[in-house]
Amino acid sequence: MKVSIFYQPSRSVYRNVRKFSIESLSGAPLISNATKKPAEVLRAILEQKEDYPFASIRPSVSRTVVLDYSSPNIAKPFHAGHLRSTMLGNFVGNISAAMGHRVHRINYLGDWGTQCGVVLAAMEAFGSESELQKHPLRHLLDVYVKGSQLFETDVSFKARVEQMMNSLENGDAKLLNTWMDIRRLSVQEYRIIPTGESQYVAGARDAVNRLAELNASKHPRNDEVSAVEKRLLKSDGGSLYLSRDLAAVIDRANRLNFDDMLYIVDNAQHDHFRSVIELASNFEELKGRNLRHIKFGRIRGLSTRKGQVVLLSDLLDEADQTMKVRIKRSKYARPKPEELDSVAHTLALSVIIVNDFRQHRHNDYENAAITLQQSEGDSGVFLQYVHARLRSLEENSGVILNADADFSTVVEPEALELVEHLQLASSIAKKSFEQYEPVYLVNYLFRNGHLVNKVLKTLRVKNQPASIGEPRLALLHCARLVARSFMKVLGLQPLDAM
Repeated sequence: MKVSIFYQPSRSVYRNVRKFSIESLSGAPLISNATKKPAEVLRAILEQKEDYPFASIRPSVSRTVVLDYSSPNIAKPFHAGHLRSTMLGNFVGNISAAMGHRVHRINYLGDWGTQCGVVLAAMEAFGSESELQKHPLRHLLDVYVKGSQLFETDVSFKARVEQMMNSLENGDAKLLNTWMDIRRLSVQEYRIIPTGESQYVAGARDAVNRLAELNASKHPRNDEVSAVEKRLLKSDGGSLYLSRDLAAVIDRANRLNFDDMLYIVDNAQHDHFRSVIELASNFEELKGRNLRHIKFGRIRGLSTRKGQVVLLSDLLDEADQTMKVRIKRSKYARPKPEELDSVAHTLALSVIIVNDFRQHRHNDYENAAITLQQSEGDSGVFLQYVHARLRSLEENSGVILNADADFSTVVEPEALELVEHLQLASSIAKKSFEQYEPVYLVNYLFRNGHLVNKVLKTLRVKNQPASIGEPRLALLHCARLVARSFMKVLGLQPLDAM
């Protein structure tokens, strides 16, 4: 049975495999244990299976890790900007779990603050109840964009926004009902059950009061901290983003008893989280805990306030359709008709995730559409192709997968090069975890795929004596196990057939 694929590596790929150096995997040379024999490397993988290489590098003591990521805002649909936080947060959670840590994932909804006041005031001025019921988030986005523009230019509208937020904070029943309806519609669209800023309005005031009791405001350590602390509440006593986040982390420490609190939020929030971490050190229940901002670059040219957004639903629909077209144009065997949608969607997500992760997370995007949907060459399609091709070989080669094969016959340069690469997996996984950088796994997988294709091109498995075919199949099976392990950590669903 042929694997249904539409990526075929050119001959230049094989010539260029050696140019894809070990240094390029991580930005610095990695030292491998060259004294290990192929049998040692391959038997370790065959024993640990998809748990390789994490089983051998897990710390002896696990930690409790809380992730704050994705963080959609009320009344706004998911857009490409949310995608980066969601994908990176998922990766951080996956690799932390693979390393043996206990992971709590939090989708923290932005459902309070000035932006909510803008939505409420804009709904009052421009809203349509019928449109709200038919297309909730699209209508809310439209009125939010109009409201944001007025907020910047119209003094009376800005005053109305501030008045509505003040009334909301003070428990105005009518406004609260309107806000709750908007929040409910937003959560229904997101299909998640998030916690949100609104849960910490009262806690924010408590946190500020505790800081006052600790003389943090009266006796600041330096001017910078003093300036931060003066911004914990509005002049009218209302809570702020900073004070609500402070209340949230105190609550999470008490409820979840975390060791690590990781905020997966873009670079623009650097100053905010520096302030959160600085102020958190004042509270006894947060002492000895690690708070860290995992920063990432933004997609340039996007601004919800200005209406410059690429909706995630539109991006995914377009990517799905692109993959369907490419599958239908393929001259190779195709998936079953009932599997077309599923395979196309998996490939589309693979392309989007891999193209995001193939660069360092601090980098910005220049063009969302091109960057997120590029699928030629080294891409998510290539990784899925390699995995499916290896799975097909295991099923159709006629060779038994023998964990006790004699690996002394693995002597060809192509095979030894792949073994050496597999041996690097533990170093790459450890580095990727320590830096929360998926780029190292992606580059590793690209080279893994090229080395696998090189072996498949030069070393036959089918119709070979068992003494030759079995160790070769086991070698390629090990390459697939490592690929599968890393792909799942990245958030990809490995395809067994395309």
